[in-house]
Amino acid sequence: MGDICFCWDSVNKMIILQHNTIKASFEKSLNVVSHSFNVTTYKKLVGFISKYALQYIVEEMNRLKWVGFDKEQCGCTLRSTHGLPCACELASSGFRSIPLQLMHISWTD
Repeated sequence: MGDICFCWDSVNKMIILQHNTIKASFEKSLNVVSHSFNVTTYKKLVGFISKYALQYIVEEMNRLKWVGFDKEQCGCTLRSTHGLPCACELASSGFRSIPLQLMHISWTD
């Protein structure tokens, strides 16, 4: 335990490390694209958001099979915690290719 300045410095250092990790991931995602993202659904996102965000969206697309349009069953957790489209949002959007505007600005360049 320490004073508020020590705690503030510790939290600040942790946030800087997380930010650097996200930036490095984003830079890598601009250069390396997995084969699973080479489909029309992710065409507007690849190269514009991080691979971590793409992986979260892939998981939500898999959840779409059993969640569908049901907001209660979906829970919209990904939207509220990460600023990414949740399964029910992806189902109701009807987009053939997921638009970049659905992503929170923190995931984009």
